[in-house]
Amino acid sequence: MEDKKQETQKRDYDKESIVIENDYLLKSELTSRIALLLFFGWLISMNLAPEPDPLDELYRKLALGTAIIGVIWTLATEMKILFGLIKNKLHIKIYKHQIEYESIDEKGECKRDTFEKKDVISIKWALFPYAAKDTEIWITEISDKDDRRWAYLFSPLYLLISAIYLIVFIVLNKFRAKKYLLIRFKDGIISIPDSKELSKTLDFKNKDEIKFEWRSLINRYILQGGHYAKQ
Repeated sequence: MEDKKQETQKRDYDKESIVIENDYLLKSELTSRIALLLFFGWLISMNLAPEPDPLDELYRKLALGTAIIGVIWTLATEMKILFGLIKNKLHIKIYKHQIEYESIDEKGECKRDTFEKKDVISIKWALFPYAAKDTEIWITEISDKDDRRWAYLFSPLYLLISAIYLIVFIVLNKFRAKKYLLIRFKDGIISIPDSKELSKTLDFKNKDEIKFEWRSLINRYILQGGHYAKQ
Protein backbone atom coordinates (compact mmCIF):
# COMPACT_ATOMS: atom_id res chain seq x y z
CA MET A 1 0.00 0.00 0.00
CA GLU A 2 2.83 2.34 0.92
CA ASP A 3 4.63 1.58 -2.36
CA LYS A 4 1.52 2.43 -4.38
CA LYS A 5 1.16 5.73 -2.54
CA GLN A 6 4.76 6.66 -3.27
CA GLU A 7 4.33 5.67 -6.93
CA THR A 8 1.22 7.89 -7.22
CA GLN A 9 3.08 10.82 -5.67
CA LYS A 10 5.90 10.29 -8.13
CA ARG A 11 3.51 10.28 -11.10
CA ASP A 12 1.93 13.52 -9.83
CA TYR A 13 5.38 15.02 -9.47
CA ASP A 14 6.13 14.20 -13.12
CA LYS A 15 3.11 16.23 -14.22
CA GLU A 16 3.46 19.15 -11.84
CA SER A 17 6.20 21.72 -11.64
CA ILE A 18 7.94 23.99 -9.19
CA VAL A 19 6.99 27.56 -10.09
CA ILE A 20 9.43 30.31 -9.13
CA GLU A 21 8.74 33.98 -9.66
CA ASN A 22 11.45 35.42 -11.90
CA ASP A 23 11.82 38.89 -10.45
CA TYR A 24 15.59 39.12 -10.79
CA LEU A 25 15.40 40.31 -14.42
CA LEU A 26 13.59 43.46 -13.30
CA LYS A 27 15.96 43.93 -10.37
CA SER A 28 18.98 43.42 -12.61
CA GLU A 29 17.63 45.98 -15.11
CA LEU A 30 17.01 48.47 -12.30
CA THR A 31 20.45 47.69 -10.90
CA SER A 32 22.05 48.56 -14.22
CA ARG A 33 20.22 51.87 -14.49
CA ILE A 34 20.74 52.88 -10.86
CA ALA A 35 24.47 52.08 -10.97
CA LEU A 36 24.92 54.08 -14.17
CA LEU A 37 22.95 57.01 -12.76
CA LEU A 38 25.12 56.97 -9.64
CA PHE A 39 28.26 57.02 -11.79
CA PHE A 40 27.08 59.80 -14.11
CA GLY A 41 25.72 61.76 -11.15
CA TRP A 42 29.12 61.55 -9.47
CA LEU A 43 30.78 62.67 -12.72
CA ILE A 44 28.46 65.67 -12.95
CA SER A 45 29.08 66.66 -9.33
CA MET A 46 32.85 66.53 -9.90
CA ASN A 47 32.67 68.88 -12.88
CA LEU A 48 30.28 71.64 -11.81
CA ALA A 49 32.88 74.24 -10.80
CA PRO A 50 34.54 76.17 -13.70
CA GLU A 51 38.31 75.75 -14.14
CA PRO A 52 40.62 78.80 -14.55
CA ASP A 53 42.88 77.02 -17.02
CA PRO A 54 41.37 76.94 -20.58
CA LEU A 55 42.49 73.35 -21.23
CA ASP A 56 41.15 72.11 -17.89
CA GLU A 57 37.91 73.97 -18.60
CA LEU A 58 37.63 72.18 -21.94
CA TYR A 59 38.13 68.82 -20.25
CA ARG A 60 35.54 69.76 -17.63
CA LYS A 61 32.95 70.64 -20.25
CA LEU A 62 33.63 67.42 -22.14
CA ALA A 63 33.24 65.36 -18.98
CA LEU A 64 30.10 67.26 -17.99
CA GLY A 65 28.58 66.83 -21.45
CA THR A 66 29.42 63.13 -21.46
CA ALA A 67 27.80 62.68 -18.04
CA ILE A 68 24.62 64.52 -19.07
CA ILE A 69 24.33 62.46 -22.26
CA GLY A 70 24.92 59.35 -20.13
CA VAL A 71 22.04 60.25 -17.81
CA ILE A 72 19.69 60.83 -20.76
CA TRP A 73 20.79 57.56 -22.39
CA THR A 74 20.31 55.62 -19.15
CA LEU A 75 16.81 56.98 -18.65
CA ALA A 76 15.66 56.71 -22.27
CA THR A 77 17.22 53.53 -23.66
CA GLU A 78 15.28 50.26 -24.00
CA MET A 79 12.21 51.51 -22.19
CA LYS A 80 10.07 48.81 -23.82
CA ILE A 81 12.07 46.17 -21.97
CA LEU A 82 11.75 48.02 -18.67
CA PHE A 83 7.99 48.52 -19.06
CA GLY A 84 7.64 44.88 -20.11
CA LEU A 85 9.46 43.73 -16.98
CA ILE A 86 7.27 45.94 -14.80
CA LYS A 87 4.01 44.96 -16.51
CA ASN A 88 4.57 41.20 -16.77
CA LYS A 89 4.96 38.76 -13.92
CA LEU A 90 7.62 36.31 -15.10
CA HIS A 91 8.11 32.76 -13.87
CA ILE A 92 10.52 29.86 -14.05
CA LYS A 93 8.80 26.48 -14.18
CA ILE A 94 10.86 23.42 -13.35
CA TYR A 95 9.60 20.03 -14.46
CA LYS A 96 11.24 16.65 -14.15
CA HIS A 97 12.96 16.87 -17.53
CA GLN A 98 12.50 20.49 -18.61
CA ILE A 99 12.88 24.07 -17.47
CA GLU A 100 10.53 26.76 -18.81
CA TYR A 101 12.07 30.21 -18.60
CA GLU A 102 10.15 33.44 -19.20
CA SER A 103 11.82 36.72 -20.14
CA ILE A 104 11.13 39.97 -22.01
CA ASP A 105 12.27 40.57 -25.57
CA GLU A 106 13.33 43.88 -27.13
CA LYS A 107 9.72 44.63 -28.09
CA GLY A 108 8.67 44.42 -24.45
CA GLU A 109 6.77 41.19 -24.97
CA CYS A 110 6.92 38.09 -22.82
CA LYS A 111 8.99 35.26 -24.28
CA ARG A 112 9.21 31.65 -23.10
CA ASP A 113 12.20 29.38 -23.68
CA THR A 114 12.18 25.67 -22.89
CA PHE A 115 15.39 23.91 -21.88
CA GLU A 116 15.98 20.20 -21.56
CA LYS A 117 17.77 19.16 -18.39
CA LYS A 118 19.80 16.64 -20.35
CA ASP A 119 21.39 19.58 -22.21
CA VAL A 120 22.79 21.17 -19.04
CA ILE A 121 26.57 21.55 -19.37
CA SER A 122 27.41 22.80 -15.89
CA ILE A 123 25.82 24.12 -12.71
CA LYS A 124 27.47 26.60 -10.37
CA TRP A 125 26.25 29.35 -8.11
CA ALA A 126 26.73 33.10 -7.73
CA LEU A 127 25.39 36.03 -5.75
CA PHE A 128 24.38 37.89 -8.92
CA PRO A 129 22.03 36.23 -11.44
CA TYR A 130 23.19 35.86 -15.03
CA ALA A 131 20.93 35.29 -18.02
CA ALA A 132 22.42 35.67 -21.48
CA LYS A 133 22.12 33.96 -24.83
CA ASP A 134 25.82 33.77 -25.58
CA THR A 135 28.55 31.15 -25.82
CA GLU A 136 31.15 33.47 -24.27
CA ILE A 137 29.79 34.26 -20.82
CA TRP A 138 33.03 34.90 -18.92
CA ILE A 139 36.12 36.86 -20.00
CA THR A 140 38.14 33.63 -20.01
CA GLU A 141 35.86 32.32 -22.75
CA ILE A 142 36.29 35.18 -25.22
CA SER A 143 37.53 33.60 -28.44
CA ASP A 144 38.92 36.71 -30.13
CA LYS A 145 42.45 37.30 -28.80
CA ASP A 146 42.32 41.10 -29.07
CA ASP A 147 38.95 41.30 -27.32
CA ARG A 148 40.23 38.97 -24.61
CA ARG A 149 43.32 41.14 -24.05
CA TRP A 150 41.17 44.25 -23.70
CA ALA A 151 38.85 42.40 -21.32
CA TYR A 152 41.77 41.36 -19.11
CA LEU A 153 43.20 44.88 -19.27
CA PHE A 154 39.97 46.42 -18.03
CA SER A 155 39.12 43.55 -15.67
CA PRO A 156 39.97 45.58 -12.52
CA LEU A 157 37.47 48.23 -13.65
CA TYR A 158 34.90 45.54 -14.45
CA LEU A 159 35.50 44.05 -11.02
CA LEU A 160 34.93 47.41 -9.31
CA ILE A 161 31.77 48.17 -11.28
CA SER A 162 30.51 44.62 -10.75
CA ALA A 163 30.96 45.07 -6.99
CA ILE A 164 28.87 48.26 -7.15
CA TYR A 165 26.23 46.39 -9.14
CA LEU A 166 26.15 43.63 -6.55
CA ILE A 167 25.69 46.13 -3.71
CA VAL A 168 22.81 47.86 -5.53
CA PHE A 169 21.27 44.48 -6.35
CA ILE A 170 21.43 43.37 -2.70
CA VAL A 171 19.76 46.64 -1.66
CA LEU A 172 16.95 45.99 -4.18
CA ASN A 173 16.68 42.49 -2.65
CA LYS A 174 15.85 44.16 0.67
CA PHE A 175 19.43 43.85 1.91
CA ARG A 176 19.47 40.07 1.44
CA ALA A 177 22.23 38.25 -0.40
CA LYS A 178 20.59 35.40 -2.30
CA LYS A 179 22.19 32.37 -3.88
CA TYR A 180 21.49 31.83 -7.58
CA LEU A 181 22.15 28.62 -9.44
CA LEU A 182 23.83 29.29 -12.79
CA ILE A 183 22.48 26.74 -15.28
CA ARG A 184 24.80 26.62 -18.28
CA PHE A 185 23.69 25.37 -21.68
CA LYS A 186 25.51 25.23 -25.00
CA ASP A 187 24.08 28.53 -26.24
CA GLY A 188 23.70 30.48 -23.02
CA ILE A 189 23.10 30.65 -19.31
CA ILE A 190 20.11 31.18 -17.02
CA SER A 191 19.83 31.62 -13.27
CA ILE A 192 17.43 30.10 -10.77
CA PRO A 193 17.05 31.33 -7.18
CA ASP A 194 18.22 28.44 -5.02
CA SER A 195 15.98 26.81 -2.44
CA LYS A 196 15.61 23.49 -0.62
CA GLU A 197 12.62 22.64 -2.79
CA LEU A 198 14.74 22.68 -5.94
CA SER A 199 16.68 19.60 -4.87
CA LYS A 200 13.50 17.55 -5.33
CA THR A 201 13.09 18.37 -9.01
CA LEU A 202 16.46 19.37 -10.43
CA ASP A 203 17.80 15.85 -9.87
CA PHE A 204 21.42 16.96 -9.71
CA LYS A 205 23.59 14.09 -8.58
CA ASN A 206 26.03 16.23 -6.64
CA LYS A 207 23.95 19.28 -5.79
CA ASP A 208 25.79 19.78 -2.51
CA GLU A 209 29.08 19.97 -4.40
CA ILE A 210 28.05 22.82 -6.72
CA LYS A 211 30.87 25.35 -6.50
CA PHE A 212 30.93 29.11 -6.53
CA GLU A 213 31.61 30.62 -9.96
CA TRP A 214 34.49 33.00 -9.27
CA ARG A 215 34.34 34.36 -12.81
CA SER A 216 30.89 35.77 -11.99
CA LEU A 217 32.63 38.49 -9.95
CA ILE A 218 33.58 40.14 -13.26
CA ASN A 219 30.32 40.91 -15.03
CA ARG A 220 30.70 41.31 -18.81
CA TYR A 221 27.00 42.21 -19.07
CA ILE A 222 27.04 45.25 -16.83
CA LEU A 223 25.55 47.46 -19.54
CA GLN A 224 22.92 44.98 -20.71
CA GLY A 225 20.76 44.26 -17.68
CA GLY A 226 21.01 40.52 -18.24
CA HIS A 227 18.02 39.54 -20.30
CA TYR A 228 18.13 36.14 -21.94
CA ALA A 229 16.03 37.29 -24.90
CA LYS A 230 18.17 40.35 -25.62
CA GLN A 231 21.23 38.59 -26.97
